[in-house]
Amino acid sequence: MDLILIISVTGLIIITGLGFIVKLQYDYIEGMEEKRNKLGLSQGEMNERATLQEDVNNYFMRANPLIAISGFIAWLIYEFKKRRK
Repeated sequence: MDLILIISVTGLIIITGLGFIVKLQYDYIEGMEEKRNKLGLSQGEMNERATLQEDVNNYFMRANPLIAISGFIAWLIYEFKKRRK
């Protein structure tokens, strides 16, 4: 019984954390897309003009497996919403 409770609580914490990170990633993707459209630049030009802080943020967004998974989920949600408009 204690093992089931521990697994349930741990799973709930992971799912809640993943949901929170997906929301942050979605906002990041949406903000970068708005910035790219506002400046009228391609993705490659945005990468060339990126500051060191943006490069570091981009690296850490892809380096951590949990964040990479949530980033992929956020990208899927963003693309789905964009296509529905």
